[in-house]
Amino acid sequence: MVEYNFTDRPTKERLETLKKTFPEANESFVTLFLDIQWTYREMQKQYDSLLERYGLTETKFIILMFLYNEPSHQLLPSILSEKLGSTRATITKVIKGLERSQWIIKKSSSRDKRVVIIQLTTEGKALLERFLPNNYHAISILLSTLDTAEQTELVRLLNKVKLGTKKMQNEMELNSNEKK
Repeated sequence: MVEYNFTDRPTKERLETLKKTFPEANESFVTLFLDIQWTYREMQKQYDSLLERYGLTETKFIILMFLYNEPSHQLLPSILSEKLGSTRATITKVIKGLERSQWIIKKSSSRDKRVVIIQLTTEGKALLERFLPNNYHAISILLSTLDTAEQTELVRLLNKVKLGTKKMQNEMELNSNEKK
């Protein structure tokens, strides 16, 4: 996704002008969407900055956490791919980077030498144990302005936005099928 930090946001007047040409443009929805999008991008930018200090990306961190949370600290690449919801090609690429950093190793299964297992190394575990306190502190800072009731309300509202997202996905799939 291309990152923009645009400062020329649509004003009420510009949205009203656009509505004359595009009557389906709901000024309130457009403004809210842009606010959500801007907030997410700012939050993600700060979080990515924290990850970068440790040589991590969000994907690398998630994979390391999958391994860390396993009692044996190891998983098959296919399980990592499934848990991440990505292709095997994506996992293979990320695993290579993690291996170069010596945070994971690939090893053969003791049961079947053809089967490759991904295992968290001592270095990978140590990295997570250095990073996680800072991770949790950053999350606390990001969300500390919300009291318990506001957190509950935000979760409720985000679930409603997720329903809208699913509705949009279904509509796009339906429209895509109609064009074929």
